[in-house]
Order: sequence, then C-alpha cells, then structure tokens
Amino acid sequence: MSRRASILFLGLAAITFLARDEPDSAARRAIATSIFITMTGLAFLGLIELMRGTAGLGILLAILAEAVFASLYLPFALRRER
Repeated sequence: MSRRASILFLGLAAITFLARDEPDSAARRAIATSIFITMTGLAFLGLIELMRGTAGLGILLAILAEAVFASLYLPFALRRER
C-alpha cells in the first residue's frame, strides 16, 4: 500500500512543481484546494486509525505532517482572483 501511495504523492509533487511559476488562476487555486482536501482527509483518517487502535503512535508524525501541509495550502485555496 505505501508504495502505491508514494506514486500518488509523486504525482501531486509533480503537479505542484510544474505549476509553481504559473500566475494566480482558477487552475492554481484548484490544485491548492485539492491538496488541502487530500491532506486534511489523510490527517483525519490517521486520527481515526489511531483512535481505533489500527495504527500505532508512529502515525502521529504522519498526522502532523499532513496537518502542516493542509494549513500551508489553505491560504492559497481560499485566495480570490484579483
């Protein structure tokens, strides 16, 4: 499972890297919104797994990283076109 997920994250990294110099646009906000939703969802699922006992304390590092990424992408997702 983790190898398969790593390819998903590689794709997200490629999208964000290739769009880094694009002007502010609806497409760029859509990318930021998608990453925000993905990271928030992963953090939430990690918390559920931790509470159910299906994941150990090691999941806390992943939850923290996902929450940080989500919080960093949120301002870009909420930005309005000028």
